[in-house]
This record gives sequence, C-alpha cells and structure tokens, in this order.
Amino acid sequence: PGLDTTVWFGELDLRLRNTSGSYVLLRSWMGEDGNLHNEVWGQPSDREVEITSEKVFEGAGDDGTPLTRWETQKTVTKDGEEISSEVLRTVTYTDLLS
Repeated sequence: PGLDTTVWFGELDLRLRNTSGSYVLLRSWMGEDGNLHNEVWGQPSDREVEITSEKVFEGAGDDGTPLTRWETQKTVTKDGEEISSEVLRTVTYTDLLS
C-alpha cells in the first residue's frame, strides 16, 4: 500500500527528470509475486534514494467504512547521511485493513 500505481489513459502517469548528464536505463517487469518491479540504472553517484510507505491511520470514515491511510516518503542520503526527506503522497484505501 502507498507504493502502488494507477494507469489513467489520457493523463501523464509518471514523469522522470534525468539530471545526471548521462543516459539512464529504465527496467520494468512483473514478478512471480504478482508485483510490478521497476529499476532505474545510470551512472553511479554519491547519493542514494529510498522510497518507503508507512501506515499513518487505521479506522473508519464518517460513514463507518473501514479506512487505512498511507504516506509514501522519499529519503535521499549522501555518504550515509540524510540530506533530504519528503512525503511524496498520501493515499487512503477503503476495506484494506491489513
């Protein structure tokens, strides 16, 4: 949860900006686990980017519908030290209480 994607035809779904000054390779595949996996390959740098998701709410909506809310966060480290961290998005699911 929080790391899923949606394809919405007619809209721009994913935008990447290559700021490295060199080529990048995008690799995507469907794993045996049923999940879509993606990798971005390029020239090594001194930065590492990690995307994580955390459940921040579990309960019921105003109408009693079970809800969970997840925050997806991006953390950038350089030489093992955190240099930035930001919430990329917050998503709310109904009937997903696991």
